[in-house]
Amino acid sequence: MRQPIRVVMFDLGGTLVDAERRPFPHVREALAAIAAMKTGRGRPVECCLVSDFDIPRASAKAADERAIFKKYVAILESAELAELFRPFTRRVTLSMHVAAMKPDSVVFETAIRRLGIRASLRSALLITKNAKHIAAARKLGLASLQFASGSSRGDFDDWSRAPLLVAGLLDGPRAANASRALAVALAPSGVRIRSARAGRSDRLRVELQLGSGAVPARSARRSAGREVDVDVTLDARGLPTAVAAVAGSDETSAEVAAYVGTLLAHGRVATARRAAAPGAASSRRAVLPPGATHELQQGPDGAPVLTRRRFSAI
Repeated sequence: MRQPIRVVMFDLGGTLVDAERRPFPHVREALAAIAAMKTGRGRPVECCLVSDFDIPRASAKAADERAIFKKYVAILESAELAELFRPFTRRVTLSMHVAAMKPDSVVFETAIRRLGIRASLRSALLITKNAKHIAAARKLGLASLQFASGSSRGDFDDWSRAPLLVAGLLDGPRAANASRALAVALAPSGVRIRSARAGRSDRLRVELQLGSGAVPARSARRSAGREVDVDVTLDARGLPTAVAAVAGSDETSAEVAAYVGTLLAHGRVATARRAAAPGAASSRRAVLPPGATHELQQGPDGAPVLTRRRFSAI
């Protein structure tokens, strides 16, 4: 029987950072939102890293292991992810710590033990790009989410949507977790959440602020910079399924709320994933992920513009 999620484990290479060890878009915002979420008992979600990294030789000395750990921390610092996983002795578990590699259960069990909490594998969630690790983790009882890196399939291909998926697996305060996740999901489109509070058990009252170019509708452009109050309907998992302007709002607010809500609820907003040609940055046409009908592109003024690329999901 699955237990409430208390621990979220992340792979690093290919999941949080690319082959050049640069963080994928929206990774920092997503990690910060997930770390701020709460469980059903009001406890913070515990986040940690589990990595197979520079496995030392059997004859390696303690100094060698310290050098390997320092090298790993340097990658985190270069990617500006270090602050999200301090203290490293609690939140970073490498294969050298257990003389085993993922997906051996001892790696995940050690990661939980290093966090200093009492929890089982059935209360942990693993997020990685590695399909084999996903399959093995599920057999061990862990929940899992697969990041679609490159051409691989997965549960999500943009980190701005990851907090929504994590929030749906938690048993914590639905409104609070949903508002944090929603803020990350909307940010790439130029929509900011100024405030959020719980309404009825299935509602969240949110004050949105629209940036210029947030949505292409004529009325939405007129509303750039203004605040719009909306009611967000949450499903049984605490995920947003509909967004509507509150009673008494003007026509522009209602149109903007409906437009943003429809796109969000159906998962049809996607940021561009561009495969750069050798020697040229982002020169090829973006690949629109399955299910997405709109793409975020940069407008003439540098602001994000939501552009329809097709009329139905393929």
